[in-house]
Amino acid sequence: MTADKYQSDRRRVVGAAFAGIASGVGLAVGTAATGPSPASAGVGTGSRPLRITVAAADAPAYIKADANYVCTGTDDQIAINAAIAEAATGPIAGSSERALNAVELSGGQFYCSGAVLLRSGVDVMGAGMYASVLRAVGITTATGAGTRVGLVKLFDLNTHGCGLHGFTLEGGGTGGGTCDALVYCNDGSANPTGYPYTSPDPDCYAYNLFIRGFRTAGVGGAGRNGLYAETDMRGTFFHSCNVRDCSGDGVVLNGTPDSHVDRIHIGGIDGYGVNVSSGNNKVTNCKAYYCNIAGMRFAGGRGTFTCLEVQDSVVGFDISGTPAVIAGLTADTCRDDGVIIQGTGLSLDGFQVFWRSGGRYTSQLRGVTFTGSPAEVTAIGRVATNGITTKVTGAPGANSFVRIAGGALYAVG
Repeated sequence: MTADKYQSDRRRVVGAAFAGIASGVGLAVGTAATGPSPASAGVGTGSRPLRITVAAADAPAYIKADANYVCTGTDDQIAINAAIAEAATGPIAGSSERALNAVELSGGQFYCSGAVLLRSGVDVMGAGMYASVLRAVGITTATGAGTRVGLVKLFDLNTHGCGLHGFTLEGGGTGGGTCDALVYCNDGSANPTGYPYTSPDPDCYAYNLFIRGFRTAGVGGAGRNGLYAETDMRGTFFHSCNVRDCSGDGVVLNGTPDSHVDRIHIGGIDGYGVNVSSGNNKVTNCKAYYCNIAGMRFAGGRGTFTCLEVQDSVVGFDISGTPAVIAGLTADTCRDDGVIIQGTGLSLDGFQVFWRSGGRYTSQLRGVTFTGSPAEVTAIGRVATNGITTKVTGAPGANSFVRIAGGALYAVG
């Protein structure tokens, strides 16, 4: 038997076992389970399955034959949420340490009229960033944790140790409703328990996602956002995603200490590409372009931000949260300001502000802008002379040292 034939037969056996488990408890295709299946009842460490599988309505017949759940193309979140609920059961309900591990969705289109609800300890995976599409269909109610509306959300305010990857999250334009793409929210008054044991941190994640089409007005007329984490979502990890075409912000950290954003490519955003308003966060290796307020806003203190680029946006970087350590910024062809500095205690080491012929704007108003004479600022970088009307606007305050090549030297004692 060849290696390829062995792998093919092995996948068939595993899939058939899953299908038998599902049929043994009467799981209806495209609907939620009515009770725990043998896959989740009295599970021990030696008997838990590796995957619970969900097939899209447009998946090939052999994929559907091996799946635990098969969607119909209407209200597909019902089947997906049933699979997640099954995977979340175990010896200790709600314990991410004892969950059944994973839910795997096939390639294809999943039409969701309500939120996909993540549960503690369950890893939800698609067939690939562009292969599995969760498509919003008229989602207007805030199902799940928190008050924001999301295509993907947490099940409740105590959900922790979970996430998703390998999907396109499609906003559906005018037919998608008012939802954001992904919303993580915790209970600010009561930390979650159970992972591991009595952890105070939600520790949720999302990666390898392509987010697009969240264009229409959101809740209360505000814009619709891409990746949104709020209210004590400590330890959130967003990485390796593309975020496109949102009427709100691309990535939002609002009440998310000790969180990380890495390798996110963001474009076509009406608000901020990256909007950080909470403290002690990290943003690295990201690019934002065509953002109509600013590419990146750092308003939370104790942050570390490195290797970042903003291109063809109204403002490049708006920095008000301090103390902060920032290094390696590129502001390429912004309409108004390349870098705005308005907070005391900023350390900015290594930046470039320049205007590029053939970009979105025919010229740029300002290179670096100091707002309110911020004190104790260290900033070393360059503002190019071509195409930028005013190289430096304002000045830093007391106990600052700023060296801007092409602009000016400030040494304030």
